[in-house]
Amino acid sequence: MPNKLKWRGTGRGGGELDDLRAKMTQLEKEKDKLDDIIAGEEAYLHDQSEQRKQKEAAQSRLPYINEKIQVINLTILIKAEPERNPRVQQWERELKLATMKVELYEMDGPEQKRQELKAAIAKLDTEAGERP
Repeated sequence: MPNKLKWRGTGRGGGELDDLRAKMTQLEKEKDKLDDIIAGEEAYLHDQSEQRKQKEAAQSRLPYINEKIQVINLTILIKAEPERNPRVQQWERELKLATMKVELYEMDGPEQKRQELKAAIAKLDTEAGERP
């Protein structure tokens, strides 16, 4: 999947693409900030334990932000495509998987539900790996 998207006026998304693009820009800024914290470029804190806590928090949040960006990227790609084709179908499968991963990060419920979602993600991930 391409990292940089070409914005074009065609497709099924209309003005919704601009909203998605704004959300993605916001998430990318947050991702950059987390990357800076992890790299130690935000090392203005004199307390080493506080720095370590911030770095650990950034490392745990980064996969969530990456998945949210993935969801938005795939949504944009699908909406920007003027017609449904095999490529769009692949993006839809990837979107379903990424959306489930975001749900898992956001889940604050019983452990059984988390395990069920993890199993569903693993199954989808395996199926996606088997496809050409």
